[in-house]
Amino acid sequence: MPQFLNVLKGDMSIVGPRALTKYDIERLNWNGDFHYVRWKQKPGITGYAQIYGGQHRKTSWFWDKYYIQNNNIFVDFAIVFISFLMNILGKTRVRQIIFRKKSLK
Repeated sequence: MPQFLNVLKGDMSIVGPRALTKYDIERLNWNGDFHYVRWKQKPGITGYAQIYGGQHRKTSWFWDKYYIQNNNIFVDFAIVFISFLMNILGKTRVRQIIFRKKSLK
């Protein structure tokens, strides 16, 4: 709920790169100039990294950068819809549907 208040205030977006703490930024070593493009974008409650990522910091960075370069209203609606499905059906099941695989292991 606090994140939706931040969206209403204009500090966050519904879709975008996930907001990180200073500890996470240092832990991931994403504090250099190379990662500056990510910090120019408003953080979001959900995004590609939440749908497809989660395995490794490079995967999350790839999806955050991909979203920044390819975002539009249709992509945002698709991400919100898939995120909603993940809350209803579970992340593993939705990923199985997206990737058309019975097992993701």
